[in-house]
Amino acid sequence: MDTGHQEVSIILHIVEGRVNIKSAKDFEKTLAMFPNRPELHKVYADFLYKQKSFVLALHEYGRAAALFIEAGMPLQAIGAKIKEWKISAASEEELQILHKALRQSGSSATILEKFAARLAFDEAAALFRSMGALTLSSGKEVVGAGQPEEALYFVLSGKLDEVVPGPPRGKRGTEKKSGRQFVVNDFFGNVFPLDSGRNAEKTITSRTKVDLLKIPKAALLGACEKFPGITEFLQNLYEHAGDIAQEAQLNIRESSRQQLVIPVVVEINPDKQKKDQTALQGMSSDISLGGVLFKANTHAQHLNLDALVGEKAKVLVGTPDDGVLLGIRGRLAWWKQGEAEEKSTVFLGIQFDKLPASLHGLLIIFANAIGAAREN
Repeated sequence: MDTGHQEVSIILHIVEGRVNIKSAKDFEKTLAMFPNRPELHKVYADFLYKQKSFVLALHEYGRAAALFIEAGMPLQAIGAKIKEWKISAASEEELQILHKALRQSGSSATILEKFAARLAFDEAAALFRSMGALTLSSGKEVVGAGQPEEALYFVLSGKLDEVVPGPPRGKRGTEKKSGRQFVVNDFFGNVFPLDSGRNAEKTITSRTKVDLLKIPKAALLGACEKFPGITEFLQNLYEHAGDIAQEAQLNIRESSRQQLVIPVVVEINPDKQKKDQTALQGMSSDISLGGVLFKANTHAQHLNLDALVGEKAKVLVGTPDDGVLLGIRGRLAWWKQGEAEEKSTVFLGIQFDKLPASLHGLLIIFANAIGAAREN
């Protein structure tokens, strides 16, 4: 159903900065629900780095990179390792692991990753060492029209908008029009051929919080002088820029369609008398054996949710209209104000009590069945 396609993973809201988790305790609760989601470990590592908890950040960046590799996302693994290496310098073994991950990405690799996989180890290591990793909040200018093109950027997460200056419009200045949007596994920066001294024709600004890999043009020049294979990599990249952009947009649409939107009812203090209970309806596409993240209805905005954090909860997956409900007990771990579809809304995290082994498979099968049924 169409409304399902408009729903976005709440984990994606966290990654793109629409839901901000501001305490280590809340991060730990969220990771207990979703221990194998690399993007959450990456966001937590960024949080720890800002808090100057460098030893813990080092561990989380390493964990994120390992999980990205397991998930077949070597580009994102490189981004996590680059941030880790700001704390502790890269070892030869770590460089080899990343190069091997690129080589083994196989048929699931993006066009960009397939080109990178052709690099010999020395060539790939030279690129890794020249890279920087950036995390920018929404509304930040990355490239300004008229400014020198000084770097090549790869998009690891988030979205960016391109704005093309239009013709002058009298005293009101310059009229601008929207260009394309850059998404995950896309790239931008018109730096090739490297001996061209171009200025940017367009402004590129972050629409959401974004993670980027950045390679300065000067570093590319030095690497290409030593390793001709990097020149071939860049040539392939720019010759197939249109195909890479089309693939990136298609992958984003496919990912959105695969989100299974599940109706959820949360009963807080379910064992108390009716007048002391709170029932919240909402929708979720993030559910695991550890818990559920969901977007609550507008009723939640009128509650004192701070007072309810830590209280017992019962999660009902499905609705009476679907003819079936699965009830799972846990606690309200946290709540956050955020944005969805440009509106302020409330997101809640429910951490499940330890599930019996007999329920492990049932929960995932049930949730997938409910979500798939609603899409049809």
